[in-house]
Amino acid sequence: MLIHQHFLFKKYQQHLHFPLSIFLPYLNSNQVSDLKRTCEMIKKRAAEQKLADEKNHGEEINFLKRTNQQLKAQLEGIISQKK
Repeated sequence: MLIHQHFLFKKYQQHLHFPLSIFLPYLNSNQVSDLKRTCEMIKKRAAEQKLADEKNHGEEINFLKRTNQQLKAQLEGIISQKK
């Protein structure tokens, strides 16, 4: 029976809509520790990725603002020369 339960756990662990608490009664302490450690690593990676994405987004916004200012200045220069 334990092998069948372990198979079910492996089969459904990839689905996020299954709460881990369903499988906890069938896991030993090492498996629980491994899952907790894996969850923490995933959370840490996600937080790092979020920070990197926010930084890249900010840099992109600043680049686009500078480009916009340069283009405005060029356009105003062209318009003022024609007057």
